[in-house]
Amino acid sequence: QLTSVGDNIWIIPGLCVSHDDNHNVMRGEETQLIGARALAPSSLYVMPGTHCKWVQADSQQINDFRTVMTGELHHLLLNHSLIGA
Repeated sequence: QLTSVGDNIWIIPGLCVSHDDNHNVMRGEETQLIGARALAPSSLYVMPGTHCKWVQADSQQINDFRTVMTGELHHLLLNHSLIGA
């Protein structure tokens, strides 16, 4: 639900999903996703970062998303394991 507070100004709430195998929140990335959808409509988005998000969407809404720790795991392996030695 978007709330208009002025010309081209919106309040965008965070999102959450809760399934048997996926309990997740999105706090801020949804604003980036609005811009990405405007530039390149798609049904799947990858949002890189310390905790990457994979987002499934259709033309009207976000249907599901998952967070993976690839960036954080990469940092830990490089700096605190034999792999990075």
